[in-house]
Amino acid sequence: MTTNSQIPRARYLAGSSRLPDVSPVDDIADILDALPLPVPRITDWPGVYRPDVDSALLCAAVSRELLGHREMPSAAEICAGSGIASIYAARLGASVTALDRGRRQVAAIRINAARNRTRVRARRADVRAPLPLEPVGLLFANPPYVPTPVDAADTPAARAWNAGGRGRDILDAIIEQIPTVVRPGGVVLLVHSALNGVDETLQRLAQVGCKARVTRRHSVAFGPVMRERSEWLRDNTFISAGQAVEELVVVRGLQMR
Repeated sequence: MTTNSQIPRARYLAGSSRLPDVSPVDDIADILDALPLPVPRITDWPGVYRPDVDSALLCAAVSRELLGHREMPSAAEICAGSGIASIYAARLGASVTALDRGRRQVAAIRINAARNRTRVRARRADVRAPLPLEPVGLLFANPPYVPTPVDAADTPAARAWNAGGRGRDILDAIIEQIPTVVRPGGVVLLVHSALNGVDETLQRLAQVGCKARVTRRHSVAFGPVMRERSEWLRDNTFISAGQAVEELVVVRGLQMR
């Protein structure tokens, strides 16, 4: 969760009813405008995570991955939120299933896909249970990853970023499912904060048969949730005193099994 408090570029998500706050150095539009596709029109739904810098990084990673394919793989997005990354995948020709555990999210995915004239299958699913997926060639996710104190509010909106005491609850649940939902030779793309432990992600991916590496790093100023939790994060050694920036990473795993 990286929403900041500066004024965004006007081109971001043309037609959105509300624009996220981003700083110039973390401009979502800079990432999306670099892609060889039009920026999707995304409807802002209450309780659904608005695309932010982490979302844009996933869109870029998915686009780069699919642009290198002659034959499009089947694809699935977990924790899809608004469905923006799935829309990019569908525009490039992939057969896409977008999963999220919330009814609002599934409705938002369907509306946004239709608004952008793309075909995305949207289904409700909780990654902490077996996923209703046949093995795919591309699995991608920008899951909740903010470390969360036990007394944090558990609202529908907060579930888009709350991720347990280490920020890994959903991330690790996704990784555990890889052997059953990613075919041999398939690719996994994950976006999360370096505060969650990049080496641990690489190790866990290796344990499920993935040859993994970090393909992109991007520094972003703390958004309101991180600022609100900064004292707790410092007390629990996630950040240092005065730290106000975190690093986001894109991890690519190649399933070898």
